[in-house]
Amino acid sequence: MSEALGLSDAGEDAAVRAAFACWFAIERGTCAVLCALYRAAGRPLSAATLAGVAMSTPKAVVNHHVHRLRQALAEEAIDFEPAAGYSLTSAGLAECRLVLRQIGEDLRRAS
Repeated sequence: MSEALGLSDAGEDAAVRAAFACWFAIERGTCAVLCALYRAAGRPLSAATLAGVAMSTPKAVVNHHVHRLRQALAEEAIDFEPAAGYSLTSAGLAECRLVLRQIGEDLRRAS
């Protein structure tokens, strides 16, 4: 995606974070967790790994950020594997992709 638009990885990450934060009405730490899960493309990430990207604690990831994401995204968007961690389900990934497409279309129409 970044090559087609001429964006750096950091620019692309910032655009994805802004889109998710706006669309799902989530705060910075929760958005960081969602972006990490989205980038992992279905691969599980531990609460400790997610805490690192959210500048939080594993306990806050479990008790706040994942809980908040389960409220903001459609049902069955986040999966948990006890030995591996959290991941976006195929439905969760599809929802995130749809959000990015919709916001892109809205921006194109506005320009």
